[in-house]
Amino acid sequence: MDEVRLWLMLPAEITREREKLPLIFLPIGLLEWHGPHLPLGVDGINAERVAVGAAQRIGGVVLPTFYIGTERNRTRQDLTSYDLEEAGYVEGMDFPGLAEKSYYWREEIFALIVRAQIVQAIERGYRIVCIINGHGAPNQADVLNRLKEELNHRYPEAVITWFYPFNEKLLQMGSLSHAAYEETSLMLYYQPELVKLARLPPEGPLPYKQFAIVDAQAFCGNPTPDYSTKEEYDPRRMSSAETGRNIFEKTLTGIAGRLSRLISELGLKRTER
Repeated sequence: MDEVRLWLMLPAEITREREKLPLIFLPIGLLEWHGPHLPLGVDGINAERVAVGAAQRIGGVVLPTFYIGTERNRTRQDLTSYDLEEAGYVEGMDFPGLAEKSYYWREEIFALIVRAQIVQAIERGYRIVCIINGHGAPNQADVLNRLKEELNHRYPEAVITWFYPFNEKLLQMGSLSHAAYEETSLMLYYQPELVKLARLPPEGPLPYKQFAIVDAQAFCGNPTPDYSTKEEYDPRRMSSAETGRNIFEKTLTGIAGRLSRLISELGLKRTER
């Protein structure tokens, strides 16, 4: 299959692909705590794999992954749901006592960097700039939506869009889990050598405040009675490479379908690979 990662392509290859279909992907993740069993780069790895898969399926090229993202401090309701009332101030998933902190960027810096990359892509002749956003923070989604509205207005010759590589309705509801079976399964599918389930206790509960592995119900304000990860989200029991492959393929099919409709609406031709 032809190379689609722009940083590995020759100039003539980049030009040829843009002439076939002026579509470029920007994967975005960040370095964030995902439990003791997963690497900090889960969000970026997922975003890049989805972006590359989409480009291989429908055309376009992929920019290098931006390992940047933004977060805010947890609300009082969040702290109560995660059994962290005494902590007072918690940013994102950086619960007190974890071995490593995440690398969160201020919203304004995040917006400036992403905006500059989008504008550079438009200036090089790309008609569709598609962000694959691997980080589900609501304020990150707000920034991307503001950029989309502004740049679609300023550059009518191009279309800026973005997708979250899970279920976007769940993202809007704030009901995605974190470092639980879904992301663990994806990593088992992508790079199983990076998943270290032995870093988790073999049995017993996984308290939110100890591991920062949080199920969707807790994110929605409905934690378990003992403030630990619900059994159906437990990465030790529910994760598998097959589950990860199914999540990936479903995500890829949805994104490719929506982009194919956009390509058709713009009167562009879809690349056959």
